[in-house]
Amino acid sequence: MFNKFKQNSDSHRRQVTRACDRCRLNRIKCDESTSCKNCKKRGVKCSRGGRDLPLSLPQAVNEIEKLRARVRDLEAQVNGPETAIGTVPQSKGLPVLQEKEWEGVWIRGPGGSQPQLYGPLSSSFFIYRMNSFLGVSLQRWSPEQHLIPSTTNKVFASPEMPTGTHGGSHGFLSQEQESYFLRLFWQTFQVTVPILNEAGFKDHHESLWKTETHARPASPIIDIVVALCIQYGMGLVPGKPGDGSAKSDIEINDSSIAGRQYYRRCQSHLALELERPSISTVQCHIYSSLYLHNASFVNMAYTTLAAAVRIAHTLGLHHEPSETLPAAERHLRRRIWWAISALDAKMSLSLGAPALTRTSSMSCRLPVASAGEHKLSRSQLVSPKPDITWLSYHDLCIKMVHAAQNVSIKLQEKGSELITMHGDGIYSNPRLLEELAGTLTQTASWAQEWIKSVPDSLRNERESGAKSFSPGETTLVLDHWLPSWLQLQRILLELRYHDLVLNIYRPFVRFSAPDGATPLADSHATTCLSHAISNTFIIHQVLTETNILHGWHEIYKIQWNSAISIAGFCFSYPISPGTLAARKALDTTVEVFRIMAGSVAIATSAAKVVHDLAQKVDIIAQRLQTGLSTIPDQGFGDISDGSYAAYADGNAQVSAASNTIGEDTWSGGPQFHFPLESFVDLDTLMYDGSSTNVWQDFLNQSEWPHARRQRPKQTARN
Repeated sequence: MFNKFKQNSDSHRRQVTRACDRCRLNRIKCDESTSCKNCKKRGVKCSRGGRDLPLSLPQAVNEIEKLRARVRDLEAQVNGPETAIGTVPQSKGLPVLQEKEWEGVWIRGPGGSQPQLYGPLSSSFFIYRMNSFLGVSLQRWSPEQHLIPSTTNKVFASPEMPTGTHGGSHGFLSQEQESYFLRLFWQTFQVTVPILNEAGFKDHHESLWKTETHARPASPIIDIVVALCIQYGMGLVPGKPGDGSAKSDIEINDSSIAGRQYYRRCQSHLALELERPSISTVQCHIYSSLYLHNASFVNMAYTTLAAAVRIAHTLGLHHEPSETLPAAERHLRRRIWWAISALDAKMSLSLGAPALTRTSSMSCRLPVASAGEHKLSRSQLVSPKPDITWLSYHDLCIKMVHAAQNVSIKLQEKGSELITMHGDGIYSNPRLLEELAGTLTQTASWAQEWIKSVPDSLRNERESGAKSFSPGETTLVLDHWLPSWLQLQRILLELRYHDLVLNIYRPFVRFSAPDGATPLADSHATTCLSHAISNTFIIHQVLTETNILHGWHEIYKIQWNSAISIAGFCFSYPISPGTLAARKALDTTVEVFRIMAGSVAIATSAAKVVHDLAQKVDIIAQRLQTGLSTIPDQGFGDISDGSYAAYADGNAQVSAASNTIGEDTWSGGPQFHFPLESFVDLDTLMYDGSSTNVWQDFLNQSEWPHARRQRPKQTARN
């Protein structure tokens, strides 16, 4: 058996309750003194507060393993698959970027400039589709520029900076002349874009002339308003006798770029305000955008408006004004913001571009026209009708353009969705076209809802007794006893309504016959035609019976938009119930442009383009009747229908013609793009005083204050 060992009875060393942190770490003997002997001997601080430190080696090992596991997790996240920058999580209610979009078309300008993208609802995209159709139907290919009126790039191919106008008062008006032009402002631009306090502006203008008798000191807001008024006022000047009362070429004296000296001076001073902007800075950018758009520098106008949006954000105009501000200032801030938003929606629709403003980021309430707000505006305009004020028109325009914008956004989103799901082009698959047309039908109620909100005092009655804003050929009952500003608001409100509607319905004018019926799309195409015809006959009537629209450059753009829509319908439906009315409207369009040509040079070229399109319509209709039509029964093969951004080369060569319509139709045709947009550099004209003499001579006449009133009425025979 094993022997039992006697246990040693020697006492163990004395243990402490808890060793200090340093002794525990070094595994040496410690005592219970406040500062142990070891720490005192080494002259270090003795501490027993390390509650989070491991109390044993196993605990330390466990802590190390936890840290290593955490490091492995972090490394896995870093080395895992990368998430695309800017990708939106696919959660409910959040937009996700489509793989394929209904983008539009790339179009190159003259001289090999950078191609620009135009959306599927833009007029440029429609012209591209129409030109592709004509290339197949007439077996003759030509660039889109042949369907665009002539612009200044033919006259100013290599402009030089003019000299001699960098100083002094050369090219600027006297106080009396400025006052005359400014009187035009309150009856035109102020009643359509009400973003100025009339009394404050007039006080500021008078104060600048108190210090000088021959020349007014520069003021950005005064300068840009004067530039707008000169641009408008020179459009009121009839053509000189003996020149055919129509300008065949755009010259340095064209009314669309009149007042550019004031525009240039405004821009040079605005550059100094960008770091410390004010309400006046925003107002100047809005008016500058209007000036450029009237002169058809569309891209410059759009970028200038974008600057206005950013400055407005800086000043917080997109939020509801503070209650601590005076009521008049709160009213003005709301008007300015919603004027920017409405202009942005309008330009975005015309270019097919994304909007610069988003309603989701706005807290600024919509302005409401009322007698109280009218008093706050300090305007001298008094409405003869009790149901409206001079601000009612602007409120209706804001609601109308935003409603149309919402519909266009839904259309483009649906188009992109259909292309992504099916992989086909919208115009090559009749089922997709009909489904897209159904989306528009579901949202079409916005138009009737808006019309119901229009007061009777802003409606135009029809001689036929038809309802206001009804489309189609019509004759208005014009009330000449109303104030000129109210007559202008009535006409512009209806023209802008028809223009917005035809833009939304125009994508359904198809230039191919897909294998399948598209009754809903065809109905939408007819709706587009009806609104285009309505605008054409309204403009023709107002131009021949009154002077209300003379000098208003926007009217040319509205008429051009209607003209290409009518021509496109004639090509798409050469034999249909609406074709005869459409062909008649084309002739009326030519007549309208010839009336405009007395003061707007681009209208002469537009009349020629529309006349040539009418000839092509007749040729295609004749071929169809004789059984010789080459109208395709399917898509155009290699020609994009806009499912993706197609590329249209502005320098494409014109192929040989199988049918000669006339030399004017194809050779020496009009060049690209929107009128005056293709200037190499607008600044080359800003200091030029050559056009100054034209309106100076006009104003120096003894009867110049009455020139507008004495202007003879133009008739269709002119």
